[in-house]
Amino acid sequence: MKIKNLIVAAGLVFTVGAVALVPTTTTLAATIAATNSKEAAKNGVIDVGGDNKDNGSALTGTISALVNTALFIVGVISVVMIIYAGIRYQTAAGDPAKIKTAQHTLTYAIVGLIIAILAYAIVNFVIGQL
Repeated sequence: MKIKNLIVAAGLVFTVGAVALVPTTTTLAATIAATNSKEAAKNGVIDVGGDNKDNGSALTGTISALVNTALFIVGVISVVMIIYAGIRYQTAAGDPAKIKTAQHTLTYAIVGLIIAILAYAIVNFVIGQL
C-alpha cells in the first residue's frame, strides 16, 4: 500500500512539474534567442534580464528564470504534499501513529512552502539589485 501511494505521488509530482516546466522552458529559450538581437525590439520580444546596459543582463535573466522555475516546482511539490497530508489525516481512522505521520508530513510541507516563498522573494530581490 505504501509503495502504491509513493508511486502515485511521484507520478503526480512528475506530471505537474513537467507541465509547469514546458512554458517556462519555451520562454527561457525565446529570451536566450532574443538576447543581443537587434530584431528583438522590432518583434516585441522582451528580455527579462533587465535594461541591457551590460553584457551580464542576459546571464542574470537566465539565472533568474532557472531559479524561479526551480522554486516554482518546489512550491508545487509542497502544495501537493499538503494535500497528500490532509488526505492521510482524514483516512487515519483514529490511528494515533497514522495521525502523527500525517501531522509530520503536513508540518514539513508547510515549512517547505515557506522556505520556497522566502527563497523566491530573496532571489528576485537580489537579481533586481544587479
